[in-house]
Amino acid sequence: MLARARLVRWGGAVDPARVVGSRLSWSVREGLLLALEDDDGTVGFGEATPLPDFSPDTLAEAEAALESFDWGSSWSFADRRSLRGLTPSARFAVETAELDLRGRREGMPLARLLGSPGSMPRVPIGALAGRLDDDPESVARDALTRGAALVKVKSSGRDLEQDRAALSRLRAALGPAARLRVDLGGALEVADVPRFLEAFAEAGVEVVEEPCSGRVLAELGKMAVPWLADETLVDEALHAALIENPACDGLVLKPTVLGGLGACLDLAARAQKADKSVTITHTFEGPVARAAAAALALACGADVAGLDEHAALAAFPALPCGMLSGRAPLAVEPSAFAGLGLEGQLPMYHRAFSSSSGRTLWER
Repeated sequence: MLARARLVRWGGAVDPARVVGSRLSWSVREGLLLALEDDDGTVGFGEATPLPDFSPDTLAEAEAALESFDWGSSWSFADRRSLRGLTPSARFAVETAELDLRGRREGMPLARLLGSPGSMPRVPIGALAGRLDDDPESVARDALTRGAALVKVKSSGRDLEQDRAALSRLRAALGPAARLRVDLGGALEVADVPRFLEAFAEAGVEVVEEPCSGRVLAELGKMAVPWLADETLVDEALHAALIENPACDGLVLKPTVLGGLGACLDLAARAQKADKSVTITHTFEGPVARAAAAALALACGADVAGLDEHAALAAFPALPCGMLSGRAPLAVEPSAFAGLGLEGQLPMYHRAFSSSSGRTLWER
């Protein structure tokens, strides 16, 4: 039985040259570590680390949602309606902490609690090499040397000729067999999508994430390069249109943004039923959210996991994860460890909550 819920802020400064989106960069990654403890002292962890100017909720909103949540009521991951009042990242934290606690009590990996009882194949990991206009060749080469299944680069969509030249250099550096993915982050006007993707096709780009955004993406037709939906998935009203659009090749799911593990499992199942690919990835969160996303990737049988080590992890305590060994070829691997399978959770817990920012939200 749940005995207490505790919360602490964590995170810190990061390198803005390495923590980048298609158009934004971040110098700080700060989030919330949620700890749920039962009567026997077993602790489960969750993380709410919304990405500023990207996530639908802010850190302050997530914190307020967790502070006002009725911890003593009847709620659970199985009853999704009981968690609807939480913000997206707060819901992710609560779901993860509950399942981590349950997994630790039952000696069961969190991925197994989410997925089917059958075998779980390894999920290949893709690596983010940065922005095209930042000359990502050396980072991309290193990722492939470490065993990444593919390399993703970000494009601002501002200059087609600049992107064309950068992709040409990248392709020359990596060789013809390397798998390349470009993330446009919704940067293009719909009229510009065809010519950009035709240029990307010439460079052997395998797939493009979010070429444009919103309703126009949901109505976008077949292009020279297959395209995936990402940020537009924040709008639940467009889910059906995207999944039913035969031109949409797949979905990119970020549990921090989309409202947690349950919401992403549901979307993944709908996408796979429509014969679309599923990619699970991060929003530069800490190790708890990364491990939860890895468990999600295994549970839903994702095609790719964008869960390589990223620069923002330097702002958080180092917590090695059994599902993310770092061995080549890079992949999310089924683990026998209970819950999230993070090493050093309890020492980290005691250190974190002995700080002045650690506090008890609720106690029975």
